[in-house]
Amino acid sequence: MPSNESLQYLIKLVKRYLSGKANKAEKALIENRYQQMELEKNITDQLSKESVAAIENKLLQKINLEIAEIESTATKVISLKTNWYYRVSAAAAALLLVFCGWYYYSQFNTIPKQTLVQNSSKTDILPGKTKATLTLDDGKKIVLDDAQNGILAKQGTTIIDNLGGKLNYKGGASEAIRFNTLSTQKGEQYAITLNDGTEVFLDASSSIRYPVVFNGSEREVTINGRAYFHVASDKTKPFFVVKGDKKVRVYGTQFNVSAYDNELSMKVTLIEGSVKVMNGNTEGMLLPSQQAVMSKNSAAISIVDNVDLEQCVAWKNGVIAIHHAEVNEILLEMERWYDIDIEIVGKLPKRDLYFDVSRKAKLSELLHILEIYHIKYSLDAVKRKLIVNS
Repeated sequence: MPSNESLQYLIKLVKRYLSGKANKAEKALIENRYQQMELEKNITDQLSKESVAAIENKLLQKINLEIAEIESTATKVISLKTNWYYRVSAAAAALLLVFCGWYYYSQFNTIPKQTLVQNSSKTDILPGKTKATLTLDDGKKIVLDDAQNGILAKQGTTIIDNLGGKLNYKGGASEAIRFNTLSTQKGEQYAITLNDGTEVFLDASSSIRYPVVFNGSEREVTINGRAYFHVASDKTKPFFVVKGDKKVRVYGTQFNVSAYDNELSMKVTLIEGSVKVMNGNTEGMLLPSQQAVMSKNSAAISIVDNVDLEQCVAWKNGVIAIHHAEVNEILLEMERWYDIDIEIVGKLPKRDLYFDVSRKAKLSELLHILEIYHIKYSLDAVKRKLIVNS
């Protein structure tokens, strides 16, 4: 059965559909009746009778030619799940007609066998976890996870401890400069509180290099990959985030940085406060809800207004959010978070993807979504390889 997060997303999608706010991709999700039949009672419990009636009328018009086949299928399902049916309200039974098309295909083997194998729990791939590697100033490496609690090491007078999947630097005074590096591989994420109180959330395939103690007149860290910063205010010591020739000058704030080597640009999204972005000799100021896109191949800075903040920081909140995005964006998310290799055969199909999925979900939930958008794929779970076909 789908996760509660998936259920809540479906309910949200249904309401967008009824209000006429759904885009083409969202309409396709509803009209293809994707979710499993067991969701019906839960959905209708959270929708009004008027909403149920509205979606029934709206969708039944579209599937009018399929009604005879669907009703026949529903009869078969009733004989298999009689006890379940008695517990479904009249409104849920009406809405059931909308979704049982998907159930029909999955239950009576009319979908390709290849897809059935892909979605089998025996070949599923688990999501990423809280894990990272800490490299100390002397080169010593410590593998971290959320089960490791207590003091890990000392760097000069600074104590490094780990608690519930978060690294903490405590104490310390002016002393010799020492640098540590926190890094994650595919399928890993971790959090850290720096010596000044700044909190950093590190996503998969990312790293941050930082001084154990911020000496001098500035605070500077170097990153690669994706990180969310909640910078501790200190007017006497400005905070800088550096990636190559690109810098973010922070004025006590919260923001998201995406700076992967295999992406064409570095993106800085401001949640709260203000920051200055610098790309070579070009500079720009950001206000909340703005995003700076800094090209890797030039000094250009493009500032986008009213960005989707929910999507930008969803990963930190345990959600994979793909809003009005193309196929390559979800493939990158899948590759990093599920620790898989992806091969693209031919040209990626054009799609306007829109969905939210918990980062605790197995890979199969995302592959279901690819199916809904008619994206062909094959998965070798043993080799952790996903092949996407045009």
